[in-house]
Amino acid sequence: MFQVDAIRWANSHLWWLLLLPVLLVPIWIGYEAWRRRVARSLTGRSLVPSMISGASAWRRATVMIAIFCALELAAIAAMRPRYGLKEISVSGLGIDMAIVFDASRSMKVADLVPDRFTAASVEIGRLLERSKGNRVALVPFAGIAFIQSPLTVDYGVIRQYLADLHVHDLPVPGTNISRALQVAAKALGVDDENPRGSRYKAILLFTDGENHEGDPEAIAEQLAKKNVRIFTIGVGTQNGQPIPILNERGAVTGHVRDTDGMTPVLSKLNEELLRSLASKTGGSYHPLTANQDVATNLAAELEGLEKAEYMARVDRLLEDRFQYPLAGAIFFMIVAFLALGGSKPRKISGVLALLLVFTAQGANAQALLERNHPGVAAAIKQLEAGSFGDAAKALGELTEELPSRPDLWYNLALARSAAKDYPGALEAIEQALTSFDRARELHPSWPTKAKLLHAKGTILALMASSQDSKPAKEVRNTWRQAVEALAQALIADPDSQDTRRNLEIASLVAYPSCKSLDDQYEPNNSPQDAKFLMLDPNTMEFKEELLLCPKDLDFFKLPLNPGETLFASVLAPADESGQEQQGQEQQGPKPADVDLSLHESSTPTKQVRHTAKSDEIVTLMISGPEREDGVSYVLQAQVVPACPQGDDQFEANNTPDAAKVLEDGDISARICPGDDDWFSYVEKKGEQRQVVLEYSNEDGPLELDVLQADGTNMDVTSQDDEQGHRRVVQLPKAEQDASFLIRVYGGGLEGFYKLSISKGDGGGGQNQDDQQEQQPDAGSKTMKEQLDAIDSNSENLEAQEAANQSPYRDHVPDKDW
Repeated sequence: MFQVDAIRWANSHLWWLLLLPVLLVPIWIGYEAWRRRVARSLTGRSLVPSMISGASAWRRATVMIAIFCALELAAIAAMRPRYGLKEISVSGLGIDMAIVFDASRSMKVADLVPDRFTAASVEIGRLLERSKGNRVALVPFAGIAFIQSPLTVDYGVIRQYLADLHVHDLPVPGTNISRALQVAAKALGVDDENPRGSRYKAILLFTDGENHEGDPEAIAEQLAKKNVRIFTIGVGTQNGQPIPILNERGAVTGHVRDTDGMTPVLSKLNEELLRSLASKTGGSYHPLTANQDVATNLAAELEGLEKAEYMARVDRLLEDRFQYPLAGAIFFMIVAFLALGGSKPRKISGVLALLLVFTAQGANAQALLERNHPGVAAAIKQLEAGSFGDAAKALGELTEELPSRPDLWYNLALARSAAKDYPGALEAIEQALTSFDRARELHPSWPTKAKLLHAKGTILALMASSQDSKPAKEVRNTWRQAVEALAQALIADPDSQDTRRNLEIASLVAYPSCKSLDDQYEPNNSPQDAKFLMLDPNTMEFKEELLLCPKDLDFFKLPLNPGETLFASVLAPADESGQEQQGQEQQGPKPADVDLSLHESSTPTKQVRHTAKSDEIVTLMISGPEREDGVSYVLQAQVVPACPQGDDQFEANNTPDAAKVLEDGDISARICPGDDDWFSYVEKKGEQRQVVLEYSNEDGPLELDVLQADGTNMDVTSQDDEQGHRRVVQLPKAEQDASFLIRVYGGGLEGFYKLSISKGDGGGGQNQDDQQEQQPDAGSKTMKEQLDAIDSNSENLEAQEAANQSPYRDHVPDKDW
C-alpha cells in the first residue's frame, strides 16, 4: 500500500521552489484588475472587446491555473521524490574460482621467458579467454595476501588488475602460501553461514612453490572438507636460477647472494608441495612449460565441476519517481499553450520547446543540485574546526539526502573516527567505497580509491588499538583487515609513503610470531623443560587457557602420592564473544584441537586418568596441528586423594539404614575398598524406571543390586565392551508408590562410577549400540562431573594427615579427600 511518509526527497533543500508559483497569484489578480480598468475607461463599450487583443476570460483563467500547476509539479520533480526499492541484477551459470597469484620477488626469476611473473600473467589471461560464465576473484600474495578483486564476471577488470600489478608493489616480502589460501577461501565465501554459488569451488594457485611461513598442507586439508579444489600451476623450473634484486621501479639491479657474498641464491620450483596441495583437495598439478597448454587443460577440468546458477547484484536503490510530477508539469504547460490561442505552428513550436527544456533539465539537474548543496560546505567547516560531533551529525543528515556522494561518506568517516566512533567510521568508509564503485561518473573533487582504502585501513588500525578489552585473536583479526585494506591502497597508489608506513606498522602487529604470543610456561618444549602445574590448594585443581605454537610440544609435570588419581583433559576455549555456543549445555564442553598424553610413548587423546602406585612425578604432553597463530586450548587437571579421604559427598552411606535418597537423573560417585554405597529410591505410581550403573575399564569391577521392599533382588543385565561396563536393572511399572534399595559394591576394589535413574524401555534393557550412542561411557564422562561429588569435612583426621604428607605442605584442601 502506498504510504506518503515512505517518500524520501533527494533534494529536500529545494522546498522553497514550491513557493514561487504562489507569487503568480497576485500578479494575475493585478493583471485582471488592470485589464478591467482599461476596458471601463474606453467609450463605445460594445467595441472594446474587439479592440483589446488576447484570449477570453475563461481562457486566461485556464492558462493561469495550468501554469500554476505546472510550476508546482516541476518544483516537486526538482526535489526528486523517491519511493520503493529497485534491484538490478544479472544471473549466470558457472563455478566460483579464485586466482591466487604469487607476486613475490622470486617470481622475477628468468628461468621462464621472459620471467616467471610475466609468463604466469599471460597464462592467466589465456585462461580467462577460455572461461565462460565463471565468477573469478583475484588474490595476489607475497608475505601478505589480499583480495584485489572480489568474485566478478567482468574479466576485463581482472585483466586490468593484472596489467597494473608489479612484484615491487607488495610491501611485505616473502611467500606465505597458507595465508594466500585462507584469503582465497574468504573471497569464495566458503565459511559463510549460507554459502552461495557452485557446490565445488576452485582455487587456481600460480606459484613457484617456495613457502616461507605457515602450513599450506594443513589449510588444504581443511579446504577439502569444504568442497574446495586446489589446482596448482608450477611456475619455474626445478633447476632454478638466481633470485634478482629489484629497485623501486622493479628493474633488476643484481642478484641475491649467500652469506659468503659470492654464491648466488637459487629459486627452484617446489613440485612436491604443489602436487601435495592438489592431491589433498582432489585438484591437479600443471607445470607451466612451453609444451604444456595449461590454460586449455585447466579450462577443461573446471568445465567438469558442478556448476550453479548465481545472481550478481549490481544495485539496490530507492526508486526515483520524479518522472511522474515532471510528466504532469509538461501536460499542464501544453494545456496552457493550447488555451492561449494563436496559430497552429506557433502552438507546436512552443510545445516542442517545452519538451526540450524539460528533457535537458531532467538529465542535468541531479548532478548540479548535489554538487552545490548548501549544507556540504558548512559541515566541512565544522569538521575542519574540530567540532567532530556536530560535523558527524550534519554529514550523517547529508548522506541520507545524498547517498551517492562518496566524498560525504568519506568526510563522515573522518568525523566519526576523530570522535572515536570507530564502528560508525568503518560503516561510513564502506559506504564511501560502495558509492565510489557504483558511480557512473567520477567528480574531480572526490577522494581517490587509494585515499578511501587508506582511510579504511587506518580506521581499522585505530579500532584495533582501542580493543584492549577484547580477546587477542579478535584484535589480531582487526589488524589483519587493516593490513588488507592498506595493501590494496598501496597497490592503487604505490607512491604513497603514508600508506606504506601504516602498512608496515600494521603488519608487525597483525602477524606476530607465535613465540611472542606464547604462554608464561615457555620454554617447556621437552620433558626436561616441563613446568610444574600449580594446583589450587583448596580444590587441588588447575584450569588455564594456553597456546601451542607450530612445531612445538608443551610439557607439564605434577607430583602424586600413592593412591592419588590425576584427571586431566584438554578443552576448547570459550567462544570469544563470551556467549555459549548453541546446545553446548546439553553437549558438554567441546574438546580442544590439541591432544593430551601422559608421556611421549602413550596414545594421544583428549583426557587422561592416572592413579599413582607410589610417589611419582607424572609428565603430561600436549601435541596438536601446526597453525600459523598457534592453537589455543584449556588445560584442566585435578588430583583426587586416595581412599578413604577421597570418597564422595554421599558418605556415610555404607549400610542400608544410612542409604541416601536419590531422585531421577544422574550422579557421579566413588566407591572405596570394603565400603559399599547404599541408596534408596521411590518409584511413583504409574511410572516405570530403570537403574543404570556405568564405570570404565580402569575401575572395579563393580556390581549393582536393586532390592524391592520385600528384599527380592532384581535381575541385572550386563553390557561390557572396550569402552566400559554397564549394569542395567529394569524396575517394574509401579501400581502404587514403590520403594527400592540400591547397592553399589566392589568386592574390595575401588572406582569412580555413574549411577542413573531414567525412564525404562519396558523390555529389561535396550539395544546396546543405541545406549552407547545416547550415553557416554564412564571413562569419557568429564572430570568435573566426577569430581564435583567430593565431601567437605574439616574434621577428617585422615585428610589432614594426607595433607601433611603432600608436597603442598600446609595448604589444606577444603574438601574431604
